[in-house]
Amino acid sequence: MLIGMIDFTQLPRLLRDRWTVSKRDLAMLALTLQGKHPPPLIPLTQVAAGKLAVQPRSLRVQQVIRETPDAVTMVLSDPAGLPIPCLPGQFFTVLVPLQGQIERRAYSASSYVADGATLTLTCKRIAGGRVSTHLWEYAHPGMMLQVLGPSGHFTVTPQPGAQRRLVLIGGGSGITPLHHILQAVLSVEKESSITLLYGNRSRADIIFADSLAMLASQHPERLMLRHVLAMPDENFVASSGILDESTIDRELATLPKEDGSEQYYVCGPQGLMEAARAVLLRRGVTPLRIHEERFATPQLLSSELPTAPQTVEVEQRGRVQTIQVEPQETVLEAALREGMTLPFSCTMGGCGACKAKLVSGEVVLPEPNCLTAEERVAGQVLLCVAHPRRGSRVVLP
Repeated sequence: MLIGMIDFTQLPRLLRDRWTVSKRDLAMLALTLQGKHPPPLIPLTQVAAGKLAVQPRSLRVQQVIRETPDAVTMVLSDPAGLPIPCLPGQFFTVLVPLQGQIERRAYSASSYVADGATLTLTCKRIAGGRVSTHLWEYAHPGMMLQVLGPSGHFTVTPQPGAQRRLVLIGGGSGITPLHHILQAVLSVEKESSITLLYGNRSRADIIFADSLAMLASQHPERLMLRHVLAMPDENFVASSGILDESTIDRELATLPKEDGSEQYYVCGPQGLMEAARAVLLRRGVTPLRIHEERFATPQLLSSELPTAPQTVEVEQRGRVQTIQVEPQETVLEAALREGMTLPFSCTMGGCGACKAKLVSGEVVLPEPNCLTAEERVAGQVLLCVAHPRRGSRVVLP
């Protein structure tokens, strides 16, 4: 054997990634055989769990599936056997205690389970991502995860007898809610049809590649699957390129003529989201038929944040409490610090659970977020991402 003489830095990236995964999996197996596991997640009770107004749900990892060298799916179940219901397209917020702090990340439910007996969350490791790297490295059967949710309005409610046309446009890990929607609609709505336009860097980066191929084979008349790869493979059917405006426009031009009823669901990197919206609007698709899910947590620039603490009056069920919000804090963070019990879930401006009405003052919210144009006009704000610029008053429903 000459393995010890190989310079792994000279191997293709895919082989290096697979070697890394294999080494990690062998190490995990060795620990398991010794009756050991990597350091477990710290129980939330040890990390200021009392600050959570909505108590998370503890779920057990049943199975870990390595989808690609960078993506892992965790199949979760309730230890008490209770169902975990959610609508196709919704997400859950995973709470991971790391180094004494609770890190929150949103992951979409990625597979359709009719009875809700299990929940699948798919996580793609990103460079510098503390939580995604932790889950990618240490997720194992028996591990407990704390989750909030489900949340989100990027959804489809499957209805037997429905007849509709859906066009799903996704890139990279943006496939996760789209895969859930796709499975659910094909399973429940026998008269509905779907087109999936899915972009990736290479064939090796396609999450759910086998599942998508199987669904396309099982439903050839109802599912049109179109892959777009920046690095095409001559042994794999796919268009060449990236999902920018010209490519999206070219791919949509191959679809049957629109009749005005199609619904478009878009999820992926920011560039793809902007390109898809621009193309769809140019093609005459009304905004109400464009549904978008963004994975990136919106952030304000330092120059946009308040420079001094601000006083905020929070009214809930007729009771008013005054809190001081520090420049780096959101209204929700300050309220929880003061012991208030407020509704929230994702803490990233994506679900609307912490919605309140701004009746006086001024707050700034990062974009994009889940507020509709009508809600903005009505003065609605999201406390989990709201930073007050001056003394303000908010009223919860």
